[in-house]
Amino acid sequence: MPDNVQLLYATKGSSLNIKEVLFANRILSIASEYAASRLQVQFFLTEVADAKDVPTEQTTDLNNVLSKNGRMMRQDIEEALGDVEDRRDTVCYVCGPRQMTDELVEMVGKMAGMEAERVLCEKWW
Repeated sequence: MPDNVQLLYATKGSSLNIKEVLFANRILSIASEYAASRLQVQFFLTEVADAKDVPTEQTTDLNNVLSKNGRMMRQDIEEALGDVEDRRDTVCYVCGPRQMTDELVEMVGKMAGMEAERVLCEKWW
């Protein structure tokens, strides 16, 4: 496993319970095996963005997992990538619906310190 893995997972799931998100149990199980310094997981729950009386960030019993209400934004990706100077060895894997993956691959490939060759997406459709 690389020294540092950042997993950003966005879903339209409207549940406030992360464990009801597709593949969440598997991701949480993996996250429980690694220290926060090696693996950070962020869930973005887009359908609860406007819910009243719902905290915008929720923590889990794992210190390396965070759930946020709302869309994954450019700033979230830039923070996950870390300092520009440290990105020369960074590789990004993008998976999801066609429009989202196309947009993210293009955007991340143009970010400071990144190269398009290190932003990977398998077009399975």
